[in-house]
Amino acid sequence: MTDSDGKSKFSFFKFPSHEKQPGRRAQWARACARVDAITHKPWKPKDTVQYVYICSAHLISGQPSKELGHPDYIPTKFATPGKVPTADKCQKLRRFAKNSCILMICLA
Repeated sequence: MTDSDGKSKFSFFKFPSHEKQPGRRAQWARACARVDAITHKPWKPKDTVQYVYICSAHLISGQPSKELGHPDYIPTKFATPGKVPTADKCQKLRRFAKNSCILMICLA
């Protein structure tokens, strides 16, 4: 999705740190409602992966809030909760994450 100038309308935000905000990081992962395609267990980002991002489309205001109780403290906008990506998409994502140590979440 782009604006009239051809620039992306989306931004990406890092997941909370597993060291500084482990509880909030877990809440973000649960909010994504993803399922690991191999184990079929709820997905959670590995603590060894430092760069995990979520798209602004999953936040009401388009950016996360650091204020507890704010609607954007945890992402809430997801089109299909629990949707399992296809095997092809999973493979591409794993290759990308393995090669760059980055994982972007966008289920919109």
